[in-house]
Amino acid sequence: MSYFWIALGGALGAISRYGIQQWITVKNYPWSTFLINILGSFIIGLLAAKAEQSDFWAREGKWLGMVGFCGGFTTFSSFALENMQLIRNGNVYLALVYILTSSALCIIFAFLGWYLCK
Repeated sequence: MSYFWIALGGALGAISRYGIQQWITVKNYPWSTFLINILGSFIIGLLAAKAEQSDFWAREGKWLGMVGFCGGFTTFSSFALENMQLIRNGNVYLALVYILTSSALCIIFAFLGWYLCK
């Protein structure tokens, strides 16, 4: 049954990611991936807190939300590719800003999500 929950969550996460990428299109900075990574970090923080409080969220909910949805939703492979493209196009400073702000904010928002559910 775990595969069902993971597949369902993964499909929902991938569809959500695609929808956000279609909604936010800015050519000179990867805003959609930036937002998705921050939001995904927030969601995984919320779900980690719920997993400590509930049997469902420790099992089926973890498969659905953390493994499936967040796995299909967050886009660190896209993050790496976009940074590579920024650097290859001579935008080293912009790539460094993107790397630092994404990393810091994702960690901060994971804590925020976790604390809000505690």
